[in-house]
Amino acid sequence: MARTDLIADIFTIIRNASFVKKEWTQIPASNMIKSILDILKREGYIENFKVIESGTEQKQENLRVYLKYFENGLPALKNLKRISRSGLRVYAKSNK
Repeated sequence: MARTDLIADIFTIIRNASFVKKEWTQIPASNMIKSILDILKREGYIENFKVIESGTEQKQENLRVYLKYFENGLPALKNLKRISRSGLRVYAKSNK
């Protein structure tokens, strides 16, 4: 299955895993996704992430994302959605 919007798919995977209170979830790796996860980690929305090497059959690496929850059990990420997308580009200054 070809993915047309990888970032939106990744956000959906993370959001759904948070709703069912999973400790971690696994997503396909790319440099862009690693950069996004680095920002989410730095801002305190996820605990951590690491690269999972796949077997010899697959060449695609995966990322294991460790989700973060507050003491009362609520996920740190509740409303995760993509604003700028292929059909509607939204630009912002770097300081925002």
